[in-house]
Amino acid sequence: MRAAVVIDAGRPARWIAEIIKELQAATHVQLCGVACAESTVPRSGLSWIYHVYLAVDRRLFATADDPCRRVSMELRDLELEYGAPPERWSQLGLDVIIDLRDSPDPDRLQSIAPCWFFDVGGAALLRPMQQGEHVTSAGLWEARLGNPCLVLRSYSATDPVSLKRNQAAVLPSCVDFVSTALRRLAQDGVPSYVSAEPERPEKTQAPGALSALALGLRVALRLVQRRFGQRGRNQWSIAIRSDREGRPFSTDQVQILQPPPDRFYADPFLLEAAGRRVLLFEDYRYAAARACISWCEINGDGQPGEVAAALERPYHLSYPFVFEWEGRQYMLPETAENRTVELYVADSFPNSWHLERTLMRNVEAYDPTLLEHDGRYWLFVSLRARGGSPDEALHAFHAETPLGPWNAHPMNPLVTDVRRARPAGSFFRRDGELIRPSQDGSVLYGYAMTLNRVMQLSPESYAEEPIERIEPSWFPGAIGTHTLSRGGGFEAIDVKRVVQPTT
Repeated sequence: MRAAVVIDAGRPARWIAEIIKELQAATHVQLCGVACAESTVPRSGLSWIYHVYLAVDRRLFATADDPCRRVSMELRDLELEYGAPPERWSQLGLDVIIDLRDSPDPDRLQSIAPCWFFDVGGAALLRPMQQGEHVTSAGLWEARLGNPCLVLRSYSATDPVSLKRNQAAVLPSCVDFVSTALRRLAQDGVPSYVSAEPERPEKTQAPGALSALALGLRVALRLVQRRFGQRGRNQWSIAIRSDREGRPFSTDQVQILQPPPDRFYADPFLLEAAGRRVLLFEDYRYAAARACISWCEINGDGQPGEVAAALERPYHLSYPFVFEWEGRQYMLPETAENRTVELYVADSFPNSWHLERTLMRNVEAYDPTLLEHDGRYWLFVSLRARGGSPDEALHAFHAETPLGPWNAHPMNPLVTDVRRARPAGSFFRRDGELIRPSQDGSVLYGYAMTLNRVMQLSPESYAEEPIERIEPSWFPGAIGTHTLSRGGGFEAIDVKRVVQPTT
């Protein structure tokens, strides 16, 4: 497969340079050239107020891994003349042209080959901030002798204050979009459209003087609210009730596992094994800024017993996904801080465990969730890559046993949406349907949950649709709820509240 890239003249942004480097290293793609075109974006017409905002934003929030930072790149052996006649471009035999300019012009290029482009240039990532939207989208489009079709789209949580932080959340996924779409194009001959219906991406203009002034005032107000708005500390606790198949929660007949003031309890998982009904959970100590896994027994009324330690490591642990296999109890906690996925087996359930196997290395995998389905084992995780968000890219792997080896699903990432990608507890069945709980981190981290109906799951395909939400409003004063577990005839769910510090 043969590809060419078009970029703006000058040093490319870091995220664009990463796309070019990946194309150069790919074995299934031959990068035939890179054309540099003079930018058509009018810089002199921008409002001075907008320039001031950009300068302040860059000073406050730009980081060393800023995806928009300009980098040097040697392209001498890949140079193409952008203004060359179409017939000269046609001689390259291109399968796709990728237009990475700030203001792409696919209409000029699509007569040569299908042209891909993004909708993240100019002020596109500023618009959600201006309009107070909770999510910011990024799309990869294809123009093929007609109106564009959407190839891939992601949804990230909007930072209401900083364009730089919005870019840092959104642009890393764009790098992965190119490699994902090219892989699917090589495998299937088409890049697997999100929608086959032609449509046009929305064009966004940089704000004028009045809009820039309104933006600056809005940002200042939000910074003041962040600094002085919330008094107290976020604290998670766990609610337990009899099993109602994940149906709407209320405080009726709910038992609360309330942590001491120096910690929080979150990520509950239930398992009935070895004659005991046990709740395992994340036990986070504020002073240590790290969590271990703790447990307590649940009696017949759902009342939690005394809390005790189950597993502690020199790095952060959370999300203790627990299951039985071949008569033994296993735990698959989140160990993203250690860049591993680790499987533990109980020596004496539930308070003594040892490391059975490291399933994955050199990955930031969040909330690993296991499922046995149609004779295979499935491992679902939210992967963080290139410094992006850990909340918006669901990946799946499959194996013959929980011990692996694990094979990546060819459609990865399966979901790229902060509102329903990251796992939020065990799969369960309701009315004969397979349900996947997921987190909605669009408003704030751990804000709500989405229940998704899984319609297809095989080594070749995956499809799901959201069917229900669990909002934090079910519990008085809650501002978050993000993990749901069922087992032993009970359900457990966590809730986040703001509590006042004790003196």
